[in-house]
Amino acid sequence: QQSTKTEEIQIMVPNAPAAGVFNLESEFQFRCTVRKGDIRDNPRGGTVTEFKAKISEGLSVTKAKALSFVRREMLSAQLISDDLLYFKKSKGAAQSQFIKLTDENFEEKTRVRWALISSRDVNAWAEADKSVLEGGFFEIFLYIQRRRVDNVPRGLRRATQTRIEAASQQIRGFEEANNTELGPITRHHLSIHQARQPEGSQFTTIPNDNTTRQAQFLDEQRQLVAARREEGGGEANDDTRNRKKIQIEVHGTWVDVFVDIRSLRSALGLPDHDIFNRGIFSEYQHHKTTGQDVEDTDHQTHNNNE
Repeated sequence: QQSTKTEEIQIMVPNAPAAGVFNLESEFQFRCTVRKGDIRDNPRGGTVTEFKAKISEGLSVTKAKALSFVRREMLSAQLISDDLLYFKKSKGAAQSQFIKLTDENFEEKTRVRWALISSRDVNAWAEADKSVLEGGFFEIFLYIQRRRVDNVPRGLRRATQTRIEAASQQIRGFEEANNTELGPITRHHLSIHQARQPEGSQFTTIPNDNTTRQAQFLDEQRQLVAARREEGGGEANDDTRNRKKIQIEVHGTWVDVFVDIRSLRSALGLPDHDIFNRGIFSEYQHHKTTGQDVEDTDHQTHNNNE
């Protein structure tokens, strides 16, 4: 009667691997890591799935199980190299050393990797009451990119200062035409948003996205802070509030100089509202966002013992 113990198998089969005989009909464990990016860019982390497959069934079955996971759980994914699988040839192999699996080399590469399983690994699994098939696994990798979304506007532009100024005029025109007044934070956000739109786009409606809603909420908080400050005795007039002292060096001597904060903001390309030092963020409560929450698959990591 043939024993299932590794030690007895090694006695029966000369020069057998520490893991025992490589049986093509066995159910081997595969750990597939799906990474976002091109393998040449050395992407890290990834989403992991595990399954079992027989080597005798060929690469097509293993590949089908891996692709089934991607198509079921990662709907926005698009494979970079068709359905190409990469194989980690040893426990310490770097990503640049991964091997492309083919129908021709599938059995050979898995057999070689099986032979590299050490006696230490086998003993560790035995102490955990696991067989080699239960403790060991072959590591394979798929590389994906996000599928292009057809409804994303094409021709989006950089929000340069000139385009922002032109967009600001559109926003002002929208306010006048609709007899409404936007807060400075919302107006600044929408100016940048409109500046990025394709050439010839007109601003006809206020977006209902989360960023715009948060900007509107900040404007509301800004008004509340100003009202409370006014109730508490007010503050110096606008000219005094916007006149601040800075230091500049003139011929090796530091000199105090008063500047108009509004002109300084304009020169630095900053928005024309003081959201940091006038109490908004110190009292800010996050506004509830809209839309369905989705799982973040781009930043998941898994310990692959690399």
